[in-house]
Amino acid sequence: MSLKLGEPFTFNISASARTRYCEFTIDVTVQDRDKVLVVHVTDKGQKFKVTGLTGPYKALYVGGLKSIALGGPDAGKWRQVDPVTGK
Repeated sequence: MSLKLGEPFTFNISASARTRYCEFTIDVTVQDRDKVLVVHVTDKGQKFKVTGLTGPYKALYVGGLKSIALGGPDAGKWRQVDPVTGK
């Protein structure tokens, strides 16, 4: 990809783990005319961290503060749902 001088560009990078906890950094290789640089990307100086699911879970609870915005008689209450279907 080529950019003009001063032209910004945002990369959207996503990462996930299926079953385990993972820490990582990202190295981006950049070429500026005849110079090649490696830019080390971190999360404010720390490694990025993701946690995978270990499921299948035997119980799943939904609700709490996030459900208040949805309103209704059960707003703010925790309730158990099926861990596979979420219902």
